[in-house]
Amino acid sequence: MAGLTPTGLVIDRYPEILKNIEESERELVDPNIYTRDDEFLGRLNKTFSERLSSIYELIEYVNDAFNIQKAEGKQLDDLAALRDVRRLSATRSNGRQVFEGAPGTTIPVNTLLESISLNRFYTTSPLQLIPTSCLFSRLEVANVQDGTIYGVFVNNISFTYTSDVGDTAQDIVTGLTNVINTATQTFCQASVVGETIKIETTDALPISITLTTTFLRAVEVGAAVVLEATEVGPIVAPANSILRLVTPVAGMVRAYNPLAFNVGRSEETDEELRARIPLVSSTGSTGTVPSIEGAMISNVAGVSSARVLENVEAVP
Repeated sequence: MAGLTPTGLVIDRYPEILKNIEESERELVDPNIYTRDDEFLGRLNKTFSERLSSIYELIEYVNDAFNIQKAEGKQLDDLAALRDVRRLSATRSNGRQVFEGAPGTTIPVNTLLESISLNRFYTTSPLQLIPTSCLFSRLEVANVQDGTIYGVFVNNISFTYTSDVGDTAQDIVTGLTNVINTATQTFCQASVVGETIKIETTDALPISITLTTTFLRAVEVGAAVVLEATEVGPIVAPANSILRLVTPVAGMVRAYNPLAFNVGRSEETDEELRARIPLVSSTGSTGTVPSIEGAMISNVAGVSSARVLENVEAVP
């Protein structure tokens, strides 16, 4: 019998509805009444049964909307929201892309690049290759003179080399390199590249390089900007896999991702959301183990599961 019972909602399906209608007609109208498919009454019974079946299914859907284990889509979202849980949205893979090129080169926002697996990424902000905000800058000697000070400021710290009689461009860049590398600073290092000096950051943070003389000039600059995948979801981009520039940029020499990108995710499925809801306590219980685990999963990029070990001892 269809209806609400102590164990939940029970509904009749189409075959049961049709059978019940035909049995009622034989009981209340005529035991020999014709209900075959090619008879008018048989077709009418099927029409009514189909409509009643749709109504029963709607009742079941409304009833299930209050059950976390059965609710789907927006109804499940609404139940989760009552426990202060939100479905995790789809995200894009992202990471830092290094661009190298001539000083003054500008990489516009939305510049497209392509990985070796043919996935596409775009720059999330414009980037200008300038020595005053860079990961590295390569300098050359513009003019060789005896007894001349060749110097740079790196993060407002001065480094200078005074040329000796007969010094070549190679001697000057070697001397300035030694000055930088023997200093007590730790934020940059220098190396000799041909007849140029390459000054680069040591901690992936941008450095500011300012020339204190016209006898040196920048010939190449490297800087980084955040890329995002054009498509949402778990798009994998290993280190040094995003190399091709789809959008032409004048002055660019090369582009690459030194590290693997943070992998995005697809929108959380109903099954994933159901599994996560018990891990997140309702509002007000933010210090419990389940709530901490749930917060880590919800708020930390790339985390799909977490386990908190609670220290109940009196010492760390």
